[in-house]
Amino acid sequence: MKRFRNLFVLVATLLATSCSDESGLVTTTNEKTDKICFDIDFANASRVATDKDYNSIWEVGDAVGVYAVKQGETLSATAGDNFLHNIKLTYDGTRWNAETDLRWPNSGGTFVFYAYYPYDANATNPTSIDFCIDTNQYEADNFKTSDLLASDAVIAEAGEVVRLPFKHMLAMVELQIPYKLFN
Repeated sequence: MKRFRNLFVLVATLLATSCSDESGLVTTTNEKTDKICFDIDFANASRVATDKDYNSIWEVGDAVGVYAVKQGETLSATAGDNFLHNIKLTYDGTRWNAETDLRWPNSGGTFVFYAYYPYDANATNPTSIDFCIDTNQYEADNFKTSDLLASDAVIAEAGEVVRLPFKHMLAMVELQIPYKLFN
């Protein structure tokens, strides 16, 4: 099992512009609001899952992790020091749903967002995340979740849509496959 340490998590743009409403569902909007809205997509990145035309796609159940800090502040391993700390967004096929109600602070401000895929609940330190490639690559889900995606830091004013464009982070990774598997 390969282990990648000290990955600095970055933010990304996703498929639909979305905000959590009172029920926790994500709705599409471009209006300024106190709810945090995300536009999540791919930034010319390859991904394991593709549609019939070989375009990168998100699948039902895909989840990303999001961190955010006020501009000028540094990401911290302490959840209370970050504006958002490893918030899970899950794709339901049409929308991204947050586990919690995400709202901008009343004081406004400018924030820097970082995001990564696949989501890991144990990723408590955003400057040092363990990432493992599953040794069983025969299973489609294992193959998919061995694909690390992230995005550059995204700056957004309170009330704006946070655009998160994801990129493939493990291009040119060398894997060793024992010859005996094929005999």
